[in-house]
Amino acid sequence: MAELMSKRWAFKILLGHLGLFDTAIIKALLDTAGLQPNCGMSCGKWISVNFLLFKLGHVYPFLAQAFIGQVRQIGMARLSLYNPTGDVMYVGTRCSD
Repeated sequence: MAELMSKRWAFKILLGHLGLFDTAIIKALLDTAGLQPNCGMSCGKWISVNFLLFKLGHVYPFLAQAFIGQVRQIGMARLSLYNPTGDVMYVGTRCSD
């Protein structure tokens, strides 16, 4: 998708995304460090409306000026939304025996 949208792809910040790690990679990294996963979970994250508008402004610049300005003017930009992406991973570990 990033290749197709080129400059209009707002989510092309690879180094900032933990989505590069899946369960198999995490297990391999833990094994290398001499650790074993004890428990784990994945969840989404809270994002501010202001951040979402910033990203949308890069994808749809024609929408940015009018819509984003109005949302910020009425104070909605300070709100947060839950984004249920499942890309945040928490892992509890223990030392290998």
